[in-house]
Amino acid sequence: MANYYGSLSYPVKCLARHKQKMAVVVIRTGDGKVFGLDARDGKRKWVYQRATPALTVRSNVGVLVTHGAVFAGFAGGKLVALNLTNVM
Repeated sequence: MANYYGSLSYPVKCLARHKQKMAVVVIRTGDGKVFGLDARDGKRKWVYQRATPALTVRSNVGVLVTHGAVFAGFAGGKLVALNLTNVM
């Protein structure tokens, strides 16, 4: 099942409501990815991917976007802080 944000579609399940800040829409998906999309045209600005364990309890946890950063927690107690405008 695809998810839609306006006219955009994604081939994976989004786990939580999107967040928008500084013209970037942040979406977290069930496959361990966090996307940063341009709020004007929907094009991908960046993507962060972390390997997920073989057995993971599914959660609808979102991300926190504040002070130009995106904070996301992952399985195993891992927390990452990403730059909102560009992730390297």
